[in-house]
Amino acid sequence: MSKLKNNINTIFFDAGGVLFDTEISRTERIKNFLRSRDFNDVDIAKGINKGEEFSVNYLKDGNWLNNWSDEESYWDKYYEIILNEITHDFTYSLKKQLFHHTHYAPHCKLFDEVRTLIENLHGTFKLGVISNAFPSMDCVFDLLDIRKYFDSIIISAFVREYKPNKNIYELALKSLNAKAEKSLFIDDKIKNVEAAENLGFEGVHLDRKVNDLTILKQMLDIN
Repeated sequence: MSKLKNNINTIFFDAGGVLFDTEISRTERIKNFLRSRDFNDVDIAKGINKGEEFSVNYLKDGNWLNNWSDEESYWDKYYEIILNEITHDFTYSLKKQLFHHTHYAPHCKLFDEVRTLIENLHGTFKLGVISNAFPSMDCVFDLLDIRKYFDSIIISAFVREYKPNKNIYELALKSLNAKAEKSLFIDDKIKNVEAAENLGFEGVHLDRKVNDLTILKQMLDIN
């Protein structure tokens, strides 16, 4: 990777897939939990398909999950739909267990190089996050003890804007009193990087099959 063209003083990261992720998908977490409760794979698959249909239809209508209460209601319905497809004789406790054992946030783990890298960047650069995510993404920064490194964390659920729409990038810049031409944005989705570049950011598309975040050392000319 070549060095950046501009004198960068602010770095914005995407969160999931760039800073951290889960080791297995939500679908696999749900399957594992339900198998442990002796449900069969055919019924589990039917239940998950119904749950995903609900999710797609709910979110495509522009419904925003703006707070924890909204998100909890959303997941409560999602897991109820899954269980109803498997068995009509389920307890409220089973539904809550399914939520707590399979929800995204507590399963997130930092990628190996992230903590050392952001510790080194912190204090030299202003650091921010721009993430398309539900409200519960916010608690991941506490669970992983990395909130202290970031000067701004912009999550789409709270600001009602999402990448690649320009407004969320502009909100992030404003939150740090930063200039796009002095800012770097890293994301694992190329369309989000291209949108930032169109606003004047330097952009990095991070493909973790090829590189990790240590590529920033060379690009920023740091040790």
